[in-house]
Amino acid sequence: MHWRAIFPFLVFPVLLGCGGEKPEQSRGGEQGTNVASPVAAGVPATMLQRGKQIYESYCRTCHQANGQGIPGMYPPLAKSDFLQDKRRVIHALVFGLSGSITVNGKQFNGVMPPAPYNDEDLAAVLTYVYNSFGNPGGSVTPEEVAAVRKAGKQALQ
Repeated sequence: MHWRAIFPFLVFPVLLGCGGEKPEQSRGGEQGTNVASPVAAGVPATMLQRGKQIYESYCRTCHQANGQGIPGMYPPLAKSDFLQDKRRVIHALVFGLSGSITVNGKQFNGVMPPAPYNDEDLAAVLTYVYNSFGNPGGSVTPEEVAAVRKAGKQALQ
């Protein structure tokens, strides 16, 4: 396969992740929807910082800097009803996700590969998401991630 034929497929996802806005900015007039909110009380700052770092380097390309996703392609994490089932969210990161899902009343049918991180890092990025983008707060522990990993891929199917 010639590199020119695959080049657009390699560059397009990177360009999608480059929204051009600073992390502390938000779209749609909602100030601070993509930064950790005050509801993060009791969550170690280092955990939120690590979670933000992972989000910006790995998750942002699809879910965007503001957590809104890309309509019809990648579901939003901002004010997402999908986050209500913590075990399902952890399972999606540990084992990946494919097939049809409904998020905030809209259908998405795609593939998300397993996140290539350890339990501590997955807990950090999920805690960051739960405390960002207008979400209500909360935390995920490395022990919760480990329990889902130990239960196996078939546990939620």
